[in-house]
Amino acid sequence: MPTNYKRTSNQQSWNAVSMKKAIDAVKNKKLSYNKAAKYFNVPRTTLKRRVEDINIDATVFSNDQEQEIVNYLFDMEKRFYGLTINNIQTLAYELAEKNNIAHNFNVTIKLR
Repeated sequence: MPTNYKRTSNQQSWNAVSMKKAIDAVKNKKLSYNKAAKYFNVPRTTLKRRVEDINIDATVFSNDQEQEIVNYLFDMEKRFYGLTINNIQTLAYELAEKNNIAHNFNVTIKLR
């Protein structure tokens, strides 16, 4: 006899299309946060966080720079010189610092 799962939480019960429409409405100043959240049935705090998050899709390196890093990592792998995640993050930090690229790395520990 199969069990029937009944969801007890209502978190993430909205869909991405509604969230996108709500974000557009707020950014175009058609609706306030509260009105957009009620109209599109999305959480107000999530809507506000997504509207105000400027660097949500920001990348540190360009596509060419990222490909150069990937090629370097594959080269190191072929030479059986294993790099840990911390090594790779430190490498990315140092590359950003040497090229004066704005980044969001932690300066004290040189990791993300």
